[in-house]
Amino acid sequence: MKTAWTENLRRPRREDGFTLAETIVYVLLLAIISVIIISFMVTMLRANMDIAGSSSAMNRSQTYMDRVELSVRNAADAQVKVYPDGSSVLLTQTRSTVDAVSSDVQFCRAFFYDASDKSLKYVQRPVSPTAIWNLSSDVPFWRNLQWNDRVTHVALLHSAPAGTSAFGLSNNVVTTGYSIADPRAKKSVEIHTSTQILARGSAEGKCFQ
Repeated sequence: MKTAWTENLRRPRREDGFTLAETIVYVLLLAIISVIIISFMVTMLRANMDIAGSSSAMNRSQTYMDRVELSVRNAADAQVKVYPDGSSVLLTQTRSTVDAVSSDVQFCRAFFYDASDKSLKYVQRPVSPTAIWNLSSDVPFWRNLQWNDRVTHVALLHSAPAGTSAFGLSNNVVTTGYSIADPRAKKSVEIHTSTQILARGSAEGKCFQ
């Protein structure tokens, strides 16, 4: 006579765990999910790097451009020299009010685009009784000057107001045109500006000749 107890003894039991087919399915699902997550993370990382690079390029370009515009707007004198290799230099003798009685203090400032390493450079010197810089100087002179600041990854814009140079000067208006890139960003930041010289004349000492 068969009982329920003896019937259970004869019935094959399933061992704990997954079958090979189930394991393969789970592994494939895990791999697919992992690929999706990794792809999403890579996309987000690239987007964040692009934003950070664009922001860095914008900040660097804005800082340099603000300095150029302030120097030109308050310049007692300004000159631009463009060289055949694409380099160019902007020289200003700039007024700067430093106290409550509005006494004018003037500074000599040089802005140089170096076509060899695609960089923008800046230096400020005190006004001298004799000329500090000479506009007839060649590119190596400016390239080897001791600069205070330097912005890299700069390229010329042929459609810029200054034409094929970073700086231009016509009728008391200084034009600038260049782009600043960042290795992390897909696109560079383009700069196009025109700044009127508002305070030409009454120069104290000399910055250039």
